[in-house]
Order: sequence, then C-alpha cells, then structure tokens
Amino acid sequence: MLENVQALFNKKLSTYEIAKQTGVAEQTVRDLRNGKSDLANAKFKTIKALNDYYAEHFTLPTFNTVTINTEDIEKIEVIKEINANNDSVVGRDEGDQKIVVSKINGIVYSVAYEYDGVADGEKYFTDKDEAYRYADYLL
Repeated sequence: MLENVQALFNKKLSTYEIAKQTGVAEQTVRDLRNGKSDLANAKFKTIKALNDYYAEHFTLPTFNTVTINTEDIEKIEVIKEINANNDSVVGRDEGDQKIVVSKINGIVYSVAYEYDGVADGEKYFTDKDEAYRYADYLL
C-alpha cells in the first residue's frame, strides 16, 4: 500500500486535488507528501483512502484469460459486435472499429478488437461475464 501512496504523490496532481478526491485532510496529505510526516507512521485509514484512490484511478484492471491453440478452432460463433468508432480505443480515429465477442468451439469466449475487419489483439476467457467485462474495459 505504501508504494501506491508514494506513486500517487509522484503523480502530477495537486495536494488539494488528492485531498479533495480522497477525503483526507489537505494538511495531512501535504505533510505526508513533503516528508514532514512519515508514511509508515500514518493512520491506516489515511493510507487506505490514498491507496484506494490510486488503485481505482491509476492501476489497470486484471482479467482472467486463458491461452488456446488457434489451430484447434473449429467453430466461431459471434455473440456481439460493439461499434467503437466514436471512441479512441488504441488511439485510432479512422476506419471501421469494433469489439467482437465470440464463442469458440462452444466453450471459450473471445474478445477481439477489429480495425477495418482485421483483428488487432484478441484475448480468450472461459467465463462469459469476464469476456464482457474486458469488452467494456476496451471501450
């Protein structure tokens, strides 16, 4: 947790903004940030609030993916196509962009980012809800 708090303090955020977003008193944030107070001796409640804010805003979510041998694919059933043209997924702003959720061989779910009909990154999941969560994350 302390590493996350220190990483938060290294962000280009004002002390005021950190205090406002976390509910920690501005003077407390200032003292911890400039070393006047030691992070290791801070109240757990303070460290937790700062850590939680960092974790929510500056860390990437994790997804439970699986690896498959693409040569074993016999059947692909497209479940959902999501238009991504109005979003900056991987920074592209031209061409036909979409997220495609598919079921492979009836047991594994695939989420692919497609750009002009060509898959540009694909991940596989055994859980349908996890696949949809990843698709939402891409958007």
